[in-house]
Amino acid sequence: SDVAWGKNTTELLTGDGSNYRGQQQRTRTGRKCLNWDAQTVMPEYNSANYEVLRPATATKNYCRNPYNATDEFKPRGIWCVTSDPDVPWEECVPIGIIQPECIHGYEITGQ
Repeated sequence: SDVAWGKNTTELLTGDGSNYRGQQQRTRTGRKCLNWDAQTVMPEYNSANYEVLRPATATKNYCRNPYNATDEFKPRGIWCVTSDPDVPWEECVPIGIIQPECIHGYEITGQ
């Protein structure tokens, strides 16, 4: 598939993000996303169970919004399983989108 090599990808996000095919690999707070098929934190979220995660060679560790019509849990937008053991999953924003302003200014990590 051309998607695996960066063709046919877009940072466009509409609605709940089920159409998102971008390459965001970090959560909104900067946590690294894990590969959907290799992660064991939430093993039910893999390409075998969710069509939006196929082909696995194209979705890698990119933020997505995988859900099936029968799922009870349906996120509002794109997300991923994180590498942080204290935060199993977190929402993402597409690359190039300015982060929302925090209550007390802008959040900055590091120096």
